[in-house]
Amino acid sequence: MADLECRDSSATLLGDGDVLVAGGFLGLASNPHSSSSAVLYNPAANSWTTTGSLSTARMYHTASLLPDGRVLVAGGEDFANHKSTILASAELYTP
Repeated sequence: MADLECRDSSATLLGDGDVLVAGGFLGLASNPHSSSSAVLYNPAANSWTTTGSLSTARMYHTASLLPDGRVLVAGGEDFANHKSTILASAELYTP
């Protein structure tokens, strides 16, 4: 089995105490690429839950908690097929 490493994702503390971890870089030697995955971490239960994916795979992005509880995910890079594309897009995550 190949080693799998994920880095360059964002982690945003939500109002309910959960943490949204979104995007990042998956460093699999045969196919390194940015990720569109999103998961919620519940520190009280020490558990992870999958949630809706990002519409665009991205790494090096920003994620900001908005006053209404949504998270604005913006910018970053999409890396696929050994090519990096700078992103000028944004999306909203609604818990």
